[in-house]
Amino acid sequence: MKITDAIHEFILYKQSLGMTYKNRALKLTAFARLAGPVEIDGISPETVRRFLFRSPSQRIRGSSGPTSTPSKKCRR
Repeated sequence: MKITDAIHEFILYKQSLGMTYKNRALKLTAFARLAGPVEIDGISPETVRRFLFRSPSQRIRGSSGPTSTPSKKCRR
């Protein structure tokens, strides 16, 4: 199964449970775009690393990566 199809089915599943699932759907769709039209088992650790550590200009507006600083409301 292609990653795009799997992500689409997963999003539909979550929405069928009553979740709006907007922000996470955007992130998953962005990952699928970066990965390209590949089978799920064809996704390499390098592809995942490229997605997680991409530059801020390549991120979805409003999303944060593992290297970002927490927002002010999350700081203690």
